[in-house]
Amino acid sequence: MIGVPRLEGRRVLLTGAASGIGRTMTRRLVAEGASVFAVDVDAEGLASTTRACEGPGRVRVGVCDVTSESAVARTVGDAIAALDGIDTLVNAAVIHRATSIEKLTVDDLHLLLEVNVVALAMLCREAVAHLSRGGVIVNVVPRPAAPLTSADSASRGAVLGFSASLAAELDDWGIRVSSVPPEPDLIAAALVRDPSSA
Repeated sequence: MIGVPRLEGRRVLLTGAASGIGRTMTRRLVAEGASVFAVDVDAEGLASTTRACEGPGRVRVGVCDVTSESAVARTVGDAIAALDGIDTLVNAAVIHRATSIEKLTVDDLHLLLEVNVVALAMLCREAVAHLSRGGVIVNVVPRPAAPLTSADSASRGAVLGFSASLAAELDDWGIRVSSVPPEPDLIAAALVRDPSSA
């Protein structure tokens, strides 16, 4: 595990914090000294995440439907106010659908793309103006292709492409963009990786 001093003072906006990888990362970041603004649509799940956090960092929460453009803009503002700015965005709000191709619906695709791709892009758009040189964006991507995950894989491909393009766009700004699978160690490494080693 990465030592506390490496994340002390880090101000992180993290989505998908009520469960799964988002909850795991919220707990880990707080344990390692970061200040985290944890976001999810599930207020009860956020409360549970907050109770589970221990360490020198701190956690604040915001209830937000990340598929709402206005809610995303408001939430970024709330995070900045709560943490006195942000220097890190972790997009960990990722949903999955295990569905055979013959049962795949347009609604399934719309929901996956809205949460996994569109919401992520809107969060990046709203946050980037507030990330100074040295800022970090970590986009969590669905797991690699497997049977019954064609819709997940479509969103994965979109996030990978978006992240690669955004990384090139923001390079001159001194902002790093990474896309990583939902693995705590890989996400943590993306937060602290020395850009000169990229």
